[in-house]
Amino acid sequence: MTNFTLPTGTNIGNVHLRISSLERSVNFYSALLGFREVDKWGHTAKLSASGELPGQILLTELEDSTGLVSFALVLPDEATWNALKARIEESGLPTQKPGHSDYAMSMIVRDPDQNAVEIVANG
Repeated sequence: MTNFTLPTGTNIGNVHLRISSLERSVNFYSALLGFREVDKWGHTAKLSASGELPGQILLTELEDSTGLVSFALVLPDEATWNALKARIEESGLPTQKPGHSDYAMSMIVRDPDQNAVEIVANG
């Protein structure tokens, strides 16, 4: 699978996810979705769409306390959405509600802890 990084203009608020495996989750968010690790300490890592601080996703590995969370990743354009959709399909990861209308594209993928990531872009 080719490298993929998120372009300038990608929007995401701050998200703190409690996950069961830091290595697995960092790999999912960086290798598949294009985030970049910008800081790591103990059982915690901070990821960023731009590759610079401040990060937007904070991952904390906890043995018994992962939770079902949902958040949105807003991509800057249709071309990026299509490229990421193709990348996700190539990985074999199932998507939910992949859709395209005159106004927006949207799909949901689940991370290794079943947190829902809605990936959207205006069309």
